[in-house]
Amino acid sequence: GIETCVPDCLNNGTCQLIVDEHICFCPYPYMGNACQIMINFCESSPCQNNGTCRVFFSTNYKNYLSHTGTQVICLCPAGYTGRNCSTKIGECSINPCLNGGVCVGHIDNYQCECGRGYTGVHCEVNIDDCASQPCHPLHGMCVNSENGFQCYCEDGFVGDRCEIELDGCRSSPCKNATQCINHSGGYECICLPGYTGVNCQINIDECASDPCQNHARFVQSNCDHNHAYCPTGYTGVNCSKNIDDCTHNPCLNNGTCIDMVGSFTCTCLPQYTGEYCEIPFDPCGISPCTSGSTCTTGPNGHPFCICPNGFTGVLCEMNINECVSDPCMNGGSCWDGIAGYICRCPRGYEGTHCHLIADPCREQPCANDATCIATGDNSFTCICSVAFTGTYCDIDVNECQQSKCNNGYCYNTHGSYECRCN
Repeated sequence: GIETCVPDCLNNGTCQLIVDEHICFCPYPYMGNACQIMINFCESSPCQNNGTCRVFFSTNYKNYLSHTGTQVICLCPAGYTGRNCSTKIGECSINPCLNGGVCVGHIDNYQCECGRGYTGVHCEVNIDDCASQPCHPLHGMCVNSENGFQCYCEDGFVGDRCEIELDGCRSSPCKNATQCINHSGGYECICLPGYTGVNCQINIDECASDPCQNHARFVQSNCDHNHAYCPTGYTGVNCSKNIDDCTHNPCLNNGTCIDMVGSFTCTCLPQYTGEYCEIPFDPCGISPCTSGSTCTTGPNGHPFCICPNGFTGVLCEMNINECVSDPCMNGGSCWDGIAGYICRCPRGYEGTHCHLIADPCREQPCANDATCIATGDNSFTCICSVAFTGTYCDIDVNECQQSKCNNGYCYNTHGSYECRCN
């Protein structure tokens, strides 16, 4: 049979016997039964962004001959990835988003999707959820928190926004009634004869033409305008004029009076409460501040927390991490504390920030009263006495090896020797 390749292998190809058949194994970039065909899988420049093209061949000899198992691999430069090095690695790898924000990477930049209560490019701004005044303006006080707000209610009011009055009859809602009956979650007005409505505010007028305004009552059944009996809060010939109940300035402490029908409502400054704004209200009385902070009343009447050193946040609830600035040098480890930190220094360094080179002789490494001399780079040299040797002067010199005794027997001792004469 044939014992070599026919034709001969060209271009440094090697002839090998594979399953009773001589085959030419060709080096890249050659192929063919005699390695006579030149190919270049990287000729089309498949790698982008300066990626390096590499070709890997199949180890199966049939695939090797046909190059069906050949793979083109792109070695990507720093900053790119993907089969063709076409995908740029985004800046999300450095975690730029704060306060739990989620980083979404793009080709040339990134975007932080902030959680509830935060905004800004890096979610660094805490949203003031009290700016929209979500709590009841008369019976609740809003305190902003890290991701929302909380309403602190005046006595007698409950609900997420202090909108539910526990005693529905407390504000005297019944206008023309003999009795107000309180129910769970509401109240019932027992109206005087001639009145109806939830608050007995509607005058039942028997006059079909209804010439009088605001449901005025009349003494005569013929609806004589000159005998109109106006309900509480109205006056005039036709009961068309609403009496201004704010003319006598009933609201105290610069409260604003809002005229109603037959009554009024006081809108108080944040520092006061009560029907007439007569009760001082201390926003710090509920002790909203934490971590030993001091509570004061801000210019808007809301509590303002003065944090001690080492704490921050609206309520001083967050411990400041002083290790964020990476104050420890020379590979030191930073341990965060309250209003401070501690640097754990590696061997050879010391100081508050591990910025000082430690004295290697401080721990007296040399034995047997040897002298330690620092030589730099955390190294030292021991100067031994004549009786000792070794790096640390811890090896006793055997003086008897020097024939110290004349015509006697020498006994080595620690740091010396002894002669025993014959």
